[in-house]
Amino acid sequence: MNTKRNLMKAEISNMTGDMKEGIKNFLMSEENVVFALIFGSTVTGHANQLSDLDIGIYLKNKIDLPEIGRIISEIEKITHQKIDLVELNDLYNKNPLLAFEIVSNSELLFSRNSEVLIHFKKRAILHFLDTQRLRETFRNTMRKRIAEGKFGRLNYA
Repeated sequence: MNTKRNLMKAEISNMTGDMKEGIKNFLMSEENVVFALIFGSTVTGHANQLSDLDIGIYLKNKIDLPEIGRIISEIEKITHQKIDLVELNDLYNKNPLLAFEIVSNSELLFSRNSEVLIHFKKRAILHFLDTQRLRETFRNTMRKRIAEGKFGRLNYA
């Protein structure tokens, strides 16, 4: 059983090593992509056969849903794996925790502009730290409501 698990991890590691170049080349051919990162279970070593491949892209200009779908489809052709594509622009405002996780546990595929990459990383870390107290308060309040049996009830106080 343990050997099987190690074999799966090795296959996933080999897959990312071989396919990383294909993903990188494709995304570099997309003029609108400023930088791209791989993150999630593939990078942390927790991927399994059911895992998707998490890719973050920072764009020069906003793109529409069909364009996002096209990019996902092209990467899925390269990897033969389900892709979760995250647009990184302004992610630190929308989801500071996810932005921080990506910055902390990712692998850079490429960057056309190191200043934009550094700015994104800096903003992700600062927004994460700025919202830390709010997340702690929310988590503590949620735990208290669950312990008191009040979770799911309206709270007007």
